[in-house]
Amino acid sequence: MSSCTKGQSQSQSQVEYVAKTELAARLIKGWQPPQGTQPFVLADSWYVCDELFAICKERSFSLIGGLKANRLIATTACPKLTALREYAPQLPKEAYQVVTLGKQTFALAGVEARLKGGQAVKVVVVR
Repeated sequence: MSSCTKGQSQSQSQVEYVAKTELAARLIKGWQPPQGTQPFVLADSWYVCDELFAICKERSFSLIGGLKANRLIATTACPKLTALREYAPQLPKEAYQVVTLGKQTFALAGVEARLKGGQAVKVVVVR
C-alpha cells in the first residue's frame, strides 16, 4: 500500500475522472465576474470545443482560442466544410494586412467562418 492511500479503503482512494474540458466548463460556470464587465475566456486549442462554446454563450462570455489545423470551417466564399490547413493557403494575398509588433512583422487575414458544430467564429490566419 502506498503512503498516499495508507489507511484508506479501496473506495476512498478512487478519484472521479473528469476531462480537462469539463474542468474548464465547471470553472467558467462557477466564476462570477465583476459587475459591469465583459469577460473573455482565453483558451488553448485543446479546450476550444462545443461544450466551451455553449457555456460561454450561456454566460455571455467571449471565447478566444486557437484552432487546430485540422479543424473544419465553412465561409461564405467556401461553404463546403474545409480543414483550416487546406483553406488558409487558398486565401489571396490581398486578404492579408501587414502588422508589426516590435521588431516582428506578420501578415494577418481575418475570416468570418462557421465551425462544423455551427458556431460563428472569426478566424485570424497568420502567414
